[in-house]
Amino acid sequence: MSATTKCLLFCAGNPLMDEIYTKEVNGEFLKKSGLEPARAVIWPSAKLSDLMATCDASFEATPGGSVLNTARIFQAILAYNAKRSITTGDQFCVFYAGSVANDATGNRMREMLTEHKIEHRFCVTEDDSTGHCAVFIDDNRDRSLVASLGASTYFDPCLFDQPDVLRFLDEVPAVYFSGFFITDNYKSTQKLIELAQQRGKSICFNLASPFVVNAFTDRLLAVVEACDVLLGNEAEYGSLAEVIDFPKEADGKVDLSKLAVFLSTWKRGDRALRNVVVTQGPHDTIVVDKETDGKPVTFPVEAVPREQLIDTNGAGDAFAGGYTFGRIMGYSMQRSVHVAHLMAKMVIKRSGVQTEISDDDMQ
Repeated sequence: MSATTKCLLFCAGNPLMDEIYTKEVNGEFLKKSGLEPARAVIWPSAKLSDLMATCDASFEATPGGSVLNTARIFQAILAYNAKRSITTGDQFCVFYAGSVANDATGNRMREMLTEHKIEHRFCVTEDDSTGHCAVFIDDNRDRSLVASLGASTYFDPCLFDQPDVLRFLDEVPAVYFSGFFITDNYKSTQKLIELAQQRGKSICFNLASPFVVNAFTDRLLAVVEACDVLLGNEAEYGSLAEVIDFPKEADGKVDLSKLAVFLSTWKRGDRALRNVVVTQGPHDTIVVDKETDGKPVTFPVEAVPREQLIDTNGAGDAFAGGYTFGRIMGYSMQRSVHVAHLMAKMVIKRSGVQTEISDDDMQ
């Protein structure tokens, strides 16, 4: 990073090399492979490697993992703005911390992040292989994911003590991580929260998955209590409502607007309102913040024709990248959500989280 470059967002996550199968699969393939449509599973590295070895078409590799996807979108907006002189984007960057193995995939991961101009520091382990995720897309455009977390679970919290890492944390206004990070790297999560709070940084947290909410409830609630910006989709917030015993309406459903208002003040004490963002796929996005005076405000989502839908996985990561970018750049709530919606729309019209932004993508 040059002396004149300012880092805007400090991210920590579980890096996975996404490997997208270039051949469309059908139900017979999924059943034979022990997979289900639109589901994600975690397998040991050897089992995943065996499956990939039986495939008769190639795989396209791209850096992945939820938080890294968000970081890539954030950096892509900076690059887009810089090319068009919308902002002095070349003077800004995003930082990412994770854990990889000392292997070819880990080396390629670092090379790709350098190509994307993402500042990064990794813990490196000899005890496992770099995490990766095979992606199979069926004839209904549903994505089946098979992940091997591998080295991503070996994050050493001591990485945050390194001067070359702390200088980025000192500089940014905000940190960002997701629920996936707390599952195997909770000590590192606690360390990051502590360092961020000591420095007065905004803590942005993505719920990530209903599974994380239900399986790691105590950890997740501790992080939610600490965070200043909370993001997630309707399923994740539905699970959160269950674990905190939030009351349901007469129809047995949770009113997500009421939940968002409740969470904006939940265990905040004398701190400012928590910014709560609820996405609902093609339905309105709900936001509560001090800018909305603690009231829920909804933002409609522009419909994408069915024939243009390619791959909806990663839409939430892209939304988070656009939203955090807008807020950190001082955009209004409405403009920030607009950028977030544009990024989500861009991603679902492509296979995988592709981050090259065109003028049409920003319309």
